[in-house]
Amino acid sequence: MRQYTLDIPVRSDPRRASVPTPRAEIASAMGGTAVHALEDDTFSASLKCHDENGELYTVTFTRDRVTVGSYSDDAILATVETWADTVPALA
Repeated sequence: MRQYTLDIPVRSDPRRASVPTPRAEIASAMGGTAVHALEDDTFSASLKCHDENGELYTVTFTRDRVTVGSYSDDAILATVETWADTVPALA
């Protein structure tokens, strides 16, 4: 099994930067003001994929990379790279 990380910049959506303002009682209980530090945000989503040849592999998306893992057929990596080239947010 191999793992490969594609160096694909993922553009962030500025609409996601807006977060609800905490209620006054929460801010008071915390003893300060809550701040959403966008540069420290992290997230990931992993997809378990099943190739036509029967092989299972994973594709994981984070804020700044796409990782293809647990594959042995290089055609799978080529397929994911080709697909990523068609997605504007990954271009």
